[in-house]
Amino acid sequence: MIGLTVLSESEGWLHQLDPTDALTTFCEQHRFSMDRYDYDQHTFLDLLDYMEFQEFEHYLFVLRGPGSGPCDW
Repeated sequence: MIGLTVLSESEGWLHQLDPTDALTTFCEQHRFSMDRYDYDQHTFLDLLDYMEFQEFEHYLFVLRGPGSGPCDW
């Protein structure tokens, strides 16, 4: 299973967005699990543990909006 989440970025913080109906339909027809994760309450290390617990083969982050661009590191 592939986990998928839709995010926006504001001032360096990630925020969960609700998926469109079309994206939800696409996920239901393919091997994607539309995932909800509370980025406000958990750390990135918590996310790694969560992904392992859910047994996702892959995890796809979709960033909507301008974002901050590529990382410099």
